[in-house]
Amino acid sequence: MNRKIRHYSIFLLWALCWPVNVNAANTPSSESIVLGFVAAFNRHDVDQMLEMVSEDIHWYSVDGRNIGVETTGKQQLQRAMELYFSGIKSRSTLLSIHGEGNYVVTMEKSRSLTNLYSQPQCSAATYQLDNGKIKAVWYFPAVICD
Repeated sequence: MNRKIRHYSIFLLWALCWPVNVNAANTPSSESIVLGFVAAFNRHDVDQMLEMVSEDIHWYSVDGRNIGVETTGKQQLQRAMELYFSGIKSRSTLLSIHGEGNYVVTMEKSRSLTNLYSQPQCSAATYQLDNGKIKAVWYFPAVICD
């Protein structure tokens, strides 16, 4: 066998057998963190939601060319969620979720629990994660859906 080919074959075999980071198997995926966040939202469990976000969480609303900052930091998010839950009773279902690296993109369907005759609304969101915590959320306008 050619010496160069043998060298690359040994290197490839060594790379395939190199131990993977054991902690990576115990680290929750970005998608599972977002799923947990939405589950906590559906339970109106603000404390659990806050456990899944970074101290400097930013929540943005995106509407065409305009991007507004809804909240900055855990305290603002906590106040916003408590106020939201005091007035609106709804449940969200993730229609789709896709994660790549530190980003997760979702399509969410929300339905009012107090007005059963209201139309469900769908909206897209993008989550950015850092060190296993949600660092930023870009939330897009809701549209009526089936």
